[in-house]
Amino acid sequence: MVGPNNSGKSSILDALRLASSCLRFARTGPPRPIDIYNASAVLGYKLPDASLPIPIANVATNYSGEDAVIEIRCANGNTLVIRLNPERQTSFYAVTESDTPRTTQAFRKAIPLDLIVVPPLGPFEEIERVVTEDTIRRNEISRLSNRHFRHIWHHKGRDEFIEFQQLLAATWPGIEIKFPEIVHAGAQPASIQMYFSEKRIDRELYWSGFGFQVWLQMLTHMLRGSGLHPVPKTPS
Repeated sequence: MVGPNNSGKSSILDALRLASSCLRFARTGPPRPIDIYNASAVLGYKLPDASLPIPIANVATNYSGEDAVIEIRCANGNTLVIRLNPERQTSFYAVTESDTPRTTQAFRKAIPLDLIVVPPLGPFEEIERVVTEDTIRRNEISRLSNRHFRHIWHHKGRDEFIEFQQLLAATWPGIEIKFPEIVHAGAQPASIQMYFSEKRIDRELYWSGFGFQVWLQMLTHMLRGSGLHPVPKTPS
């Protein structure tokens, strides 16, 4: 995706990030009646502010009171509509060519999107301070994802981590990744550390090469797919 500065490239990517967050939230329960600004009530969802992956303080055009609207049309003819306004909670719903979805499964069928948003990849923080779960959820697919890498896996839990371990072992032989752990150091705020083992020597992730750090992030985002967990080739 190319174009001149300020032509909307980043806005498209942010729209996809937001759509991904909406689809994840839609799995938590069925659509409910929601009020729409200057329109009739519909069955849909109110997205919690903590789940917003992008800032929306300046989303309205020319300081208008109208909602900014994102529409993503699916191949089946249905449309995911997301409405944003800094003065109101973000809402989203499906506009369908048949019956309005009333269950989680029906909404998923009406909007059959599998979005895996891979944020910019960057180096890990030397010291990753403990933060709240809401912060991790909000930043998992944001531009700050690399700063919270250890936290992301700590909150996912050990079952998913085993799959991550196996995928890394298949794609980067000779290295074993270990589950992150919370560290308390006297009066200092708690931090979280994550070690890998190579040739029986344990090292914290910060001391690994940038290429390895990027590969760990790529595998993490691949595993976020809906049941499609490819095993990439070993990096050269």
